[in-house]
Amino acid sequence: MMIELYCTLDRTKHIPVSVSFDAGLGRWSVRIMMHLLRRDRLKQFLTHHLRLHCGNRELCFVREGDVLLAEVSDMPIVDPCSVMLRHAPMVRVRVQDGQLMHDLADHHRLSVMELRMLGQYPHAHVPYSRAGDIWERVHSYLRTDLHTHLSSQISSEGLLEVASMHDALYPVELLERHGITTEGLTRHVMRSTFFAPARSEKLRCEQENCEVEGIYVRELKEQYPHAWTRFIEVLHIPVDEVHTFDMLERQVYRMRNPLTKNPALVRSTLLRVAQEYRQQGIDYAELAVTAAFDTAWLRAATEAILEAEERTGVQLRLLAAIPRSLPPVEMLHQLALVKYIAQHPYVVGVDFLGYEANKTQNFAWALNHVARFAAQQARGIATDSTGWDFADDFILRVHAGENGKNPDNVSEVLDIAFRHGIRVRVGHAAYGHERDYQGIARIMGQRNQLIVEFNPDSNMAMNNIDMAEQLPITAWAQAGIPIVIASDGAGIYQTDAQQLLAAGMYAGLEDAHLEHILATEQKHCAHQQALFMRKQQAFITHYAHNDAFFLTLEQQTRYLKQQDAMQRLAHKRPLLIAGASGSSWSRISINHQKEITRAIHQLVHSLDPDKVYFALGRIKHEGIGRIVDDAISEYLTYHPNARPFDVVGMISLHQNMPTLATHLNHIVVLHGELMSVPTHMTEKLALHHGSALYIGGSAFTRDFIKRSEDLGIPFGVMAEIEGASGEKARVLESQFIFHGAAGMIHQVRTMLGDDVFRV
Repeated sequence: MMIELYCTLDRTKHIPVSVSFDAGLGRWSVRIMMHLLRRDRLKQFLTHHLRLHCGNRELCFVREGDVLLAEVSDMPIVDPCSVMLRHAPMVRVRVQDGQLMHDLADHHRLSVMELRMLGQYPHAHVPYSRAGDIWERVHSYLRTDLHTHLSSQISSEGLLEVASMHDALYPVELLERHGITTEGLTRHVMRSTFFAPARSEKLRCEQENCEVEGIYVRELKEQYPHAWTRFIEVLHIPVDEVHTFDMLERQVYRMRNPLTKNPALVRSTLLRVAQEYRQQGIDYAELAVTAAFDTAWLRAATEAILEAEERTGVQLRLLAAIPRSLPPVEMLHQLALVKYIAQHPYVVGVDFLGYEANKTQNFAWALNHVARFAAQQARGIATDSTGWDFADDFILRVHAGENGKNPDNVSEVLDIAFRHGIRVRVGHAAYGHERDYQGIARIMGQRNQLIVEFNPDSNMAMNNIDMAEQLPITAWAQAGIPIVIASDGAGIYQTDAQQLLAAGMYAGLEDAHLEHILATEQKHCAHQQALFMRKQQAFITHYAHNDAFFLTLEQQTRYLKQQDAMQRLAHKRPLLIAGASGSSWSRISINHQKEITRAIHQLVHSLDPDKVYFALGRIKHEGIGRIVDDAISEYLTYHPNARPFDVVGMISLHQNMPTLATHLNHIVVLHGELMSVPTHMTEKLALHHGSALYIGGSAFTRDFIKRSEDLGIPFGVMAEIEGASGEKARVLESQFIFHGAAGMIHQVRTMLGDDVFRV
């Protein structure tokens, strides 16, 4: 009698195993299929290190192509058969009641972390030890997924099933690029889906507003099963391969793009994500989504989230995602919308994401901007853009320390959040400094203001680590700082809750650490649930229903597009401060630099932010611009409950983006060259009844002064200092000249009047 059992050597089900037993001959036969693996290095490793154990007999496997074979005869029926990898059991089968039974728990099988490690290098310690009873309880620890992205969370199979169910079209151009046949399938006209990372390749289906050929996903499944299997494979990273970020975008995300950006699939995608979470035992997840700024998408998503919770019990929440490399003009526009959409109970905050090619300090102005907004909320200061007054109702999450390119990124995020006293989540933290978890992070953790999110399987898949032990996860845990383990997109990385926890234990986590993670999850979920109830009640009171909210959101979006920053601030008077920066600042003597600093600080402390706002001649965080920035920071330190000053800068689309002033919160877009900034800024000043102060500087400042004279704008130049203002003070009439701090304040009173000053 021949009996047979099918199982897998791994958790991802990419290494099928067939075990059969012939009772008449006492013969065990085992076949291990490796055809789904990509890396020959892994296939060779398995060939050399797998053994078949039956009773006291041990056999090597013989490789025939992509199949490993082993067979042993004359074995008593009572002896089990085991497949061992370096003396660790992967498969153990015994005969019971005439059937083959697999009696090893799932955690013994290879995880995706181990497969990728072995696919790259012959690690001597893989498979990792599964010793200890903690492995029997591992499934009970992870209940949340706090760091993931909707476009990568849904499984490849799930995404295509959703597409098939909705008769979605898919561009032929992308399928043929991967050798996926569409021969004989009816072609239909469909709209292109823009994909910025590959725009240079000029595929029509990835450009804006193009008509392209597409086929129904369902028909591909029905008529070409092999093509369907290949389609599934290109929607995720192979389990034994490691990708660079560019490979991820150009090979995986681009293939998902036409489906994940299809508005007709939003509802079913979220429902499928919730179902997959339920199967893993996940109760709560927060999904980062760049599409959250689209009114139609957000409306569909919020309705689907409610339905998903009713069907599965899984709570899904959204983080509005902003790419960290987004141009400042676009970033500021999205920040303005974040303040509005964060009122919705299902939107819990904002996520600055993307590849860490830039430093945190390059967009620190944006982090400070949103941190001030969140801090105002926590202090109960209603703002014009929201009108809401809830404590702790906003999450700022920043991807930092995912790679080793900019090791200060984590520290800079923590510094900003600590300075403003807000909640922050750091995504990844695989790289950084010891001081990150020894300093202010401890304090923030004790205040319930910090969670660090580790993503071991994505770190491995994205070529940021070579082994789990490289992650500093135990150092953060031992410091008592709240940490969680998350997927970063389970569908693309082919992981799940148990594999993620296993990876954490490979990295050194022990029982106490897992209890610490579980406590962090429980505390966060309780906090978010209480917050949700408060926000929901206020939302209903304010808007009555979803339609009213989304109608207002559409109006808000149009308003932001149609009006520039200075129009939105028409109820205040602008004060332009321009002058020395860079080399022109270095030419000013130290004593004069101190006098300028003292004068600007006194001025800022004297003015009323409800009556006046600052315009910057240059948006760079240096020279005069930096002094204004520092003065505003000092003002907010002394007056923590006060409104911050609005700060407007003008950006030419042709200029290289410098590190921007921290308190810059409004941008005027200039479509001309950088040299035209003085003309355009002074024209704006004239239109909005503004005034100007000029301090030092060079050619730019001389142009500002010239245009102010031409347009009749009230202005003053600081005398007796090096640079343009000192030069002009020698030829201008006395009404345009001031000296020192007292003179600067007097000049502003003369230009703008007493009412712009604090009482």
